[in-house]
Amino acid sequence: MDCKALLVAAATTAVIPVPASAAGGYCQDAQAISRTDPSYRSLPAKLMAKCQPGDTIVLDAAPQTVGIVCDFSKSIVSSGQSVVCVMAAQV
Repeated sequence: MDCKALLVAAATTAVIPVPASAAGGYCQDAQAISRTDPSYRSLPAKLMAKCQPGDTIVLDAAPQTVGIVCDFSKSIVSSGQSVVCVMAAQV
């Protein structure tokens, strides 16, 4: 096997597709839901209906909601009245 064929073979095997479910996405509905119903009691269930665990979400909600909804093993950013975080697996 010559060097060119070896490089092509190595490059071909190095590309590993990531399943869509393994990588978190961005849930656009989260911020709208949190603005409409900021109650920390009903918001988690509504978020689970629209977003997936691992999704990046933006919340305009009470601090109690952040404590329930966000995954604290990931980064959490506060920007003004909004919080950006990754949605936890267990809400």
